[in-house]
Amino acid sequence: MHTGHAWLEQFKWVALGAVAVGIPRILLKGLASLRHFVLDINMLMTIAIAGRCIASASAPPVLQ
Repeated sequence: MHTGHAWLEQFKWVALGAVAVGIPRILLKGLASLRHFVLDINMLMTIAIAGRCIASASAPPVLQ
């Protein structure tokens, strides 16, 4: 059955590439914020990305 959402599969890979390109800079700034005990957007994004990685690793395949 075709649901018309085939473009979402392609978008998933584009999004993954964007995260792979952008995460090193955010991660470094987030770790610098952690060293200075400052909670900024970089630290929040680092926490969010880590949480998503943990959730996707332990989620059932239906939710991935």
